[in-house]
Amino acid sequence: ATSTPDKPRLLAVAAVLQGSTSAVCALADSGIERPRDLAGRRYASYDGRFEDAIVRAMVRHDGGDGDAVDCHPLPMHGYGDAATVASGSAVVSQLQANLSDSTWIFTHWEGVLASRAEQALRCFRLEDHGIPYGYSPVLLAHPDAVADSQTAATLRRFLQASAHGFQRAAADPAAAAAAIVASGHPSVADEEFVTAAAEATAGLYLGPDGRWGGMDRERWAGFVRFLAGDGILTARDGARVAEKSVDVDSLFTEALLP
Repeated sequence: ATSTPDKPRLLAVAAVLQGSTSAVCALADSGIERPRDLAGRRYASYDGRFEDAIVRAMVRHDGGDGDAVDCHPLPMHGYGDAATVASGSAVVSQLQANLSDSTWIFTHWEGVLASRAEQALRCFRLEDHGIPYGYSPVLLAHPDAVADSQTAATLRRFLQASAHGFQRAAADPAAAAAAIVASGHPSVADEEFVTAAAEATAGLYLGPDGRWGGMDRERWAGFVRFLAGDGILTARDGARVAEKSVDVDSLFTEALLP
């Protein structure tokens, strides 16, 4: 979705994960015991559209001063920070280097890296602090592609193959990790780490019915309700967007899923 007229309103066509792996973390010895302790401390931000506001909301929900969080952006959403790219984790490049006190991580990746390095973290899950985060990550498509019968058929085949792959990854994460390592990319050369990450993610791919990709309307609506209610949902000019002005059904479709 977008409030900018000349930009496409992309449509979510599948949820990669049913469970959440997002968390805001700090080093266990940082003195940050709970979200409200982030007030007056530094937060290394990837400068996501609503990221800083969500972190501030988490602090407020825990009784702290969200406005007092010192959010500082990583260059190019983190991709311009050589140390973060090299280590694969802002925990290493920012927290351990004492350049920041906290950051957003994905527990199945940076969390696993930290555990393997015996680096103790204190993590705050968004859902534990009044943040109904919705689905992340999701696969997106242009609405025109979904509406066109020919491209929609191609998307259906792609999603069917994806669903089959993720179902196999859920059933046998070690085999999935081996296939990833076999790609030969240097970022996945550490087979023990990739296997640990795959095992940490395996239980999050599928819904209770064993289906991959599904999305629940109320979960989408709950996220929009939170964003609007906390004043986070804004247009690019900063104007607040009311919950009632967002058509939740225009944000996602399950029509292409197997």
